[in-house]
Amino acid sequence: MSVDKFNCLYLQQGADNKITHSLETLDNDQLPEGDVMVAVKYSTLNYKDGLIINGLGRLVREYPHVPGIDFSGVVEESTSPDYKPGDEVILTGWRFGEIHWGGFCSELALRVIGSSLFQTAYLWNKRWLLVRRD
Repeated sequence: MSVDKFNCLYLQQGADNKITHSLETLDNDQLPEGDVMVAVKYSTLNYKDGLIINGLGRLVREYPHVPGIDFSGVVEESTSPDYKPGDEVILTGWRFGEIHWGGFCSELALRVIGSSLFQTAYLWNKRWLLVRRD
């Protein structure tokens, strides 16, 4: 991968336990471990994300953190036998955005655990799936 930085919504917890958030540019080597690198294309903002961003509900246990419970994107790199570069995938839930870093990041990439992904090859419209919820 030629790009070695990404932009994200970055949450931190202060000594007073207050959660702060900011837009940050991070290096790829700061990404948590995972066997699939996904270029995030779309994400959502849902109720749990709202709680997490505002430091409510104590859903996040470790900081710093990147929220974003749902996202879709394209596989950039993979050591998982189930995914190859170019595969379109979606991730919703599986504690991403809570205990795992989530999808509130730029189109660069996010490392995820392959077993939590779902291939979208047979879904009609990936963007509609994450933007419209009716």
